[in-house]
Amino acid sequence: MSVLPELGLISFARGVPSPDFLPVEALADCAARAIRRDGRVALNYGHPAGYGPLREWLAERHAVAVERVVITPGSLLGLNLAIEHLVGGGGGIVEAPTYDRMLHSLRARGARGARIATVARDAEGLDLDRLDALVQSPSRPAFLYVLPTFHNPTGNTLTLDERAALVDLAIERELLLLEDDPYGLLRVEGETLPSLHALLRQRGADHLGLFTSSFSKTVAPGLRIGYLLLPEHMAEPIAALATRTYVSPPLLPQAELYEFLRAGFFEVHLDRLRSALRARRDALLESLAVELPEA
Repeated sequence: MSVLPELGLISFARGVPSPDFLPVEALADCAARAIRRDGRVALNYGHPAGYGPLREWLAERHAVAVERVVITPGSLLGLNLAIEHLVGGGGGIVEAPTYDRMLHSLRARGARGARIATVARDAEGLDLDRLDALVQSPSRPAFLYVLPTFHNPTGNTLTLDERAALVDLAIERELLLLEDDPYGLLRVEGETLPSLHALLRQRGADHLGLFTSSFSKTVAPGLRIGYLLLPEHMAEPIAALATRTYVSPPLLPQAELYEFLRAGFFEVHLDRLRSALRARRDALLESLAVELPEA
């Protein structure tokens, strides 16, 4: 929920962080430290997969090999790299409804034969019977794009049992799960659930998990830092595709973010965000109960 005081509006149109949530002073200090500490690297061209220390931090956090981490200028660009690589395998499956930018990405590649199949998603979860039928069809899709946590646009979250059932199906049918999780760390109440990626890893099926997230909602969208956790066989091709697409990612914001993380600001900032979002959620619900009691 973004507060736009200059317009006198509160916008619900997009997931734009409210400006008063941005850790401006901390990031200013971190930017200066990044340049002083590693400016000759951060201000130069770099590895297509991103700033080395940040890749290592992400690899440790997610318990994967650093070679499988690719940092991109925003998560949408990472999704597009993944789709570009995967659509040659016959298109993909998306939830109905799903994130509109993913639909744009797939439709843009439709002229090259990419097909889009859909599986219904509602408060009861995914239609796994429909998914199983699609995966066994002659025109087998290459992947399922899924937002298990705080789904866009419905806001629904798959339960632990629903996640386990989806992972079981993916393993049985050798289906790649492309999991998008931009909001998971902003849970304001309830139990944190394991990602599909983590469940697949626990089952020894890492090759079926592709996870993407970003720091746009949790730190600042202006940093333009997203990342992919890739199956081992996709890491090198995606890094090569990144090189062809933009030569080198901007390393300075990645180095700035790394300073923010290594200084211990991240968890403190997340706690502040959760508290503020919880208060605003409660205020919204109270206002709706008063102003729209029949809704």
